[in-house]
Amino acid sequence: MEQFKNNKYGRFIIRVLMTLTGTFIASIAVNALFIPNKILSGGITGIATLLNLQFGLNISLMIALINIPIFIVGYRFINKEFMVFSLIGMISLSFFIQVTSQVVFDSDNLLTTILLGGLINGAGFGLVFRANSSTGGNDIISKVLNRKFSYSIASFNFAFNVMIIALSLAFFSLDIAVETLTTMYISTITARFVL
Repeated sequence: MEQFKNNKYGRFIIRVLMTLTGTFIASIAVNALFIPNKILSGGITGIATLLNLQFGLNISLMIALINIPIFIVGYRFINKEFMVFSLIGMISLSFFIQVTSQVVFDSDNLLTTILLGGLINGAGFGLVFRANSSTGGNDIISKVLNRKFSYSIASFNFAFNVMIIALSLAFFSLDIAVETLTTMYISTITARFVL
């Protein structure tokens, strides 16, 4: 097993499997807990979820479409290996969100929804990040801004998620915006723990 991990192709396969597993787990959180409760996740997935909830647009398709220009720009400025794994992450997340669209956890308890959603989402994205991968979107934008303008990756991701919380407040309610914020916080803590 150790020889497999140290092999170039072995490392590639492990990273792909971790990315696929992570995006599958994250897709469960989106479909089973976030969408039924109008909770937005961070990043492009949160924007795609908002478009679905407000206009009935397909989340998987929106994730792919929004990411097209981002990947075109990212390909020029970011190392190709990261872009390849980000493409795998973005495609697999779109695919799994479509495949798990009928999965819904039956819970009337808001605390359960927030905690479980944050934990599942964070665990999924933690695996993706541990594979040195991403699902595209703001991860690519933040890396481009960092490379071209020395803009802090953490600051951009924070600002992007503040924008999503503001959209949640504008389109839904203060309660849902706070639920979105709390879920994002739990998700971030969980992802860091996995890392």
